[in-house]
Amino acid sequence: MAASRRCEQCMHIMLCMSSFDDWSTVDPGHLVALDLLLSTRSVTAAARRLGISQSAMSHRLRVLRDALGDPLLVGSARGLTRTPRAEALAAPLAQALATLRAAMSTGAPFAPRTSTATFTIATTDYGELVALPAALERLRADAPGVALTIVPLGGELVTAMASGAVDVAITATRGLPPSLRQRTLAVERFRVALRRGHPALRGRTRLSLAAYCGLDHLLVAPRGLPGSAVDEALAAVGRTRRIALRVPNFVSAPFLVANSDLVTTLGEPLLRAASRYADLTVVAPPLPLPTSTIVMVWHERTHRSPPHVWLRELIVAAMTASLRPARGR
Repeated sequence: MAASRRCEQCMHIMLCMSSFDDWSTVDPGHLVALDLLLSTRSVTAAARRLGISQSAMSHRLRVLRDALGDPLLVGSARGLTRTPRAEALAAPLAQALATLRAAMSTGAPFAPRTSTATFTIATTDYGELVALPAALERLRADAPGVALTIVPLGGELVTAMASGAVDVAITATRGLPPSLRQRTLAVERFRVALRRGHPALRGRTRLSLAAYCGLDHLLVAPRGLPGSAVDEALAAVGRTRRIALRVPNFVSAPFLVANSDLVTTLGEPLLRAASRYADLTVVAPPLPLPTSTIVMVWHERTHRSPPHVWLRELIVAAMTASLRPARGR
């Protein structure tokens, strides 16, 4: 749940607390009784819902009237009617009690089929293309009321997760704060993509190192910085390549390559997913390249939360369907 939402709930609770002139005569049971009285507008119905006698509910109503300094419910031709003070209090009180009930049931089993929760996932457009289609398919089948919000990865990931603004992140392992929990989703290989029919291949299934270095390359640089694992590997064997185009987004790269003579070197899962929509030829790189580890990270505060445990398992299942199976945690 986002931090702004929690602040709103806290305001509801504070408003309810500030409404009482004398807290010494009011206990939590009285708040539940007040909520039932205001919603049913009937002492008899409220008593029945709470499982107490009508006289006991009438006593609670008297205590509440004294504590609030207001009659709350008054007789009319149509039965009991809420006073203006009661009207102003009804909605905040109901929200405050709902918040407390939710807090008390944090450890309760999560029911995805009936849930209307919204989860926030931080990732790049890489994660969107690779993981989202399978995740949405599983949501449609198992949790039709659950919604996802995707936000970009930011530098303050720990803060965002600690505040509840982000529930989980899908990212590479580079630069991750050690305080976050993580689970490996995949160890992926780099592959080279060219448009189908690219003259550099001429019916071959591999590129020579000389041919590879002689092509114009597209580099995905999310942070806009030069260099990459590919350039480091080339430098190790005394080679360089020409970066003809640098873009900040992963998803656009395969489509730009499919409509030009550029070449790009990206993770195999992304190229496999993009090949469903773009006319690409994907081949092995002409030199050994390091693998890239994709992980899911989350904060300690949500580690045992049943809804978040369910969300993480959903992501694992979705990524497994798209990426190389993960090994280890």
